[in-house]
Amino acid sequence: MGLFDRVRQCLRPSSGSSAVVTSENPDVVFAPTPGAVVPLCQTPDPAFSEGMLGQGCGIRPSAGVIYAPVDGVVAFTSETNHAIGFSSDDGIEVLIHIGIDTVEMAGRGFVRQVEANERVRAGTPIMTFSREAIASAGYDDMVFCVVTNTDAFRAVTLEAEEHVAAGADLIRVSR
Repeated sequence: MGLFDRVRQCLRPSSGSSAVVTSENPDVVFAPTPGAVVPLCQTPDPAFSEGMLGQGCGIRPSAGVIYAPVDGVVAFTSETNHAIGFSSDDGIEVLIHIGIDTVEMAGRGFVRQVEANERVRAGTPIMTFSREAIASAGYDDMVFCVVTNTDAFRAVTLEAEEHVAAGADLIRVSR
C-alpha cells in the first residue's frame, strides 16, 4: 500500500481564473492559496506539525480558492472535498488539506472542480471553500501543503516566508 493509499484511508469520513504561476521550474511546488505562511512545526495539527505526512507548510488563507500546486495528475480526492492529492509530472507527490478536523463538515462549504486521474496545470482553480462555514462550524481553516514523498528527495525546503500569493514558489525539492 502506497502513501496516497494510506492518506485516502485516513481521509475517509468516519460515519474561474488561474493563479499566477511564476516559475517553470519542475522542482517547485506553487502556493495553492494566498495567505500567511506558517512553518509546519508551528501548525496546530500534530499529524502535520510532526511531519508524519511529509514536509511543507501551513497557510492561513486570505481567500477561499485552491489552485493546482503542480503540473500533473489528481492522485486522489476526499469524499468530503477537504483534501486532494497530486502526482506531478516530475515525481513530486503533494497533499493539500483544508482545515483541521474539517472532515467532520461532511463536505459542507467545499466545492471541488476536478476529479481523480484528471490532468491539471499549476495555477488552475481546483476547489473553493467557505472560510465562513469552517469558522461557523468551529474549525480552523489552515491549508496544509506537504510533499508526501519527502524521502525521494535530498531536501524539501520552504521557499516562502510570511505571506505568499497563490501561484508563487512555495516549496522546493532538491534531487
